[in-house]
Amino acid sequence: MKNEIEIQTKCKVFCGDFDLLIKLHSKYNYIKYLENFDYIRLPKTYLFNNKNEVLEFINKNTKFDYVLKPEFSRFA
Repeated sequence: MKNEIEIQTKCKVFCGDFDLLIKLHSKYNYIKYLENFDYIRLPKTYLFNNKNEVLEFINKNTKFDYVLKPEFSRFA
């Protein structure tokens, strides 16, 4: 993907590999990565793809405490 952007825009993209960036900056993927370590306690994490999925989850889990965050954001 990075190469495609560089070819299409004729600009150099100065960042690491996109797969690594997604692994480390996606809250969902980062939690999934940390699940490989038994000594780290993690919150139960779900990934929603649209508003309807969020509403469906909330309606089915009325007694569940939860925090909703964007997958990619800073300071959330």
